[in-house]
Amino acid sequence: MRYVCLLRLTLVWLVALFTAATAGAQPGGGFDYISLEARLLQTPEVFQATLTNFAKTMVHPGPPNHPYAAYDYALTFRVDHVFKGSQTNRPLVLKFADVGTCVEFERWTTNRDAFLFFASNGETEASLASRFFGEVNFIYLGPTVQGKKLMLEPDAFNRVYDQNLVILTQPADILNRARAFARNPPATSNTHKFYLPEPSSTDHYFFNCYLTVPVDSTLEATARHLIATPEDFIAAKTNAARVPQWCSDWRAEGVGALQYFQSARNIHLLKSLLTAPDCDTNKDWSTQYRNLNAIHKNYVVRRRAFEVLQGWNIPVPRPVTEEISIAK
Repeated sequence: MRYVCLLRLTLVWLVALFTAATAGAQPGGGFDYISLEARLLQTPEVFQATLTNFAKTMVHPGPPNHPYAAYDYALTFRVDHVFKGSQTNRPLVLKFADVGTCVEFERWTTNRDAFLFFASNGETEASLASRFFGEVNFIYLGPTVQGKKLMLEPDAFNRVYDQNLVILTQPADILNRARAFARNPPATSNTHKFYLPEPSSTDHYFFNCYLTVPVDSTLEATARHLIATPEDFIAAKTNAARVPQWCSDWRAEGVGALQYFQSARNIHLLKSLLTAPDCDTNKDWSTQYRNLNAIHKNYVVRRRAFEVLQGWNIPVPRPVTEEISIAK
């Protein structure tokens, strides 16, 4: 394994990206996030480790004989807690060969920063090191200064979500959630994917973000919460123009998540949504309406409710799911 870390800024950017440790790129734009609990569910080895020491050996000094100074590094981690798998408490040593100057290694060690690692069954130290920068295989839990946030400037694409759709910004919250889930994991390994309206584009096409969560009793409660009060899941409530569509999207996502929980109570709820007014509105540019001020209404909540009821073989009349209105 050979790393060429030419600029300190490059590593700083990577650390910011790895803070989330959950996102994968979407074709066409957007990200797929995996909630903390889903990662615990899907990953065989999960453990918390603190960086306690690093060693640095110069490989070559840089100009004029080489375009950059490079070093071999060895990072030693103390395994503090094993959430899942067979990882032992022996020290973990990750070695990096031919790496540019990485002052963050020393800073992390001085701060005694911690990491939550996600590893394959019996993964070797060499494999963990090879994925340390090439893949997102950990959640950075530092700095450990009490009261300091995990991310100083969190943005839409640098997030750690829990299964309740909450963005976690404190290391203690992340660890507490991980412990609780590891103690009582669901009986199934099934997962569900939520569409995230707020960090996605308004056209539902150009830039879409999603979040994977476990299918368990928590999901049913979250789904009903989304249907009842979707505004609770919206951060930027000051963006008044977007809030109605975000609420509509969230309610539709709540309906979709109920598909795993057929019951008389949920059947009654979904039937009541077959006339829901929630809709996405867009100007209709089709040939028929191009020269008119035509608005296409897509009743997403009705559509999703009908689809779930159909999946349960509940006979209901097909609702009106699309309309064209022409402003005069």
